Order: sequence, then C-alpha cells, then structure tokens
Amino acid sequence: ADGKPLKTIRWGIMGTGTIASDFVTVLNQLPGTEVVAVGSRSQSGADRFGDKFNIPVRHSTYEDLAADDSVRRTLTRPPII
Repeated sequence: ADGKPLKTIRWGIMGTGTIASDFVTVLNQLPGTEVVAVGSRSQSGADRFGDKFNIPVRHSTYEDLAADDSVRRTLTRPPII
C-alpha cells in the first residue's frame, strides 16, 4: 500500500497431512510467501511432501524444523493419533 516491496515470509510446514497440503497450496498462490522447509516424523514423509510441493529443505523431526534459522513462520499441526 505504501509502495514498499513486500518482504518474503519464509514458511516451514510442520506435518505432511491434508491440512498441511491445503495450506501449502494456498501459500504458493500468495505474493510475499515462500515455503522453504517441511518437518515430518520421518525423512521419507518429509521427502515425499517436499517432492510434491518443491520444498527444498526436508527435516526428519519437528525439532529440527523448529531450530531451522531459515524459517520465519511455521504452520504447526500435530498429527491426529
């Protein structure tokens, strides 16, 4: 609104389920957002999700995602057991 360019918000996604998929689909359509990392309970889950959405950084634990300094915001959605 004031003519300044938007700063890119770098997102990390905690979890790889339906809600996370829907959220990433919407984020990928918004200006000023970039999904840069995903965390899962397994490396294979993080890799599958990362491949599907072209997310470059894949963490095999939620703790590793939370410690990732390249992420500015995180969607947190615990798994349903």
